[in-house]
Amino acid sequence: MTASLPTCSSLTPRCGTSLNVPSIRAEGRLASTQLREQYPEVTGVTCGNDLLALGVVAGLFRQGVQVPEEVSVVGFDNIEMAEQNPLPLTTIHQPKAELGYVATNLLLDEALRGAHGHREVMFQPELVVRETTREVISQALDGGLHASDAG
Repeated sequence: MTASLPTCSSLTPRCGTSLNVPSIRAEGRLASTQLREQYPEVTGVTCGNDLLALGVVAGLFRQGVQVPEEVSVVGFDNIEMAEQNPLPLTTIHQPKAELGYVATNLLLDEALRGAHGHREVMFQPELVVRETTREVISQALDGGLHASDAG
């Protein structure tokens, strides 16, 4: 059985090109408010980066929503702030050092050797379970209970 998850493209924050931390977190807080207004039954949120996810957690907290008891939140990047947050953030870790090493080598190959070519490079992400997700038990279509470990 596959699950169909709705996407909320209208809630996708438009952070622009700024790397301004307060701005990105503010976008997450705003998105959490819009999310609860439009989809009050939502039980989980995944964000494109940890700063946005931390903003969502803060926004949910301001609305009196308990994370993870009512809504689970997952970020992406595994930045240091994610672990140091008062409620440590569950996140997807990407191997930044390996990513940087491969990117540098590709750039050097092209710059120094003229080796231009398109290559697909895949990295293995890792789920880092912390305190913003919980285990979910759902009623499957066949009537049985199934646990899916969300953290």
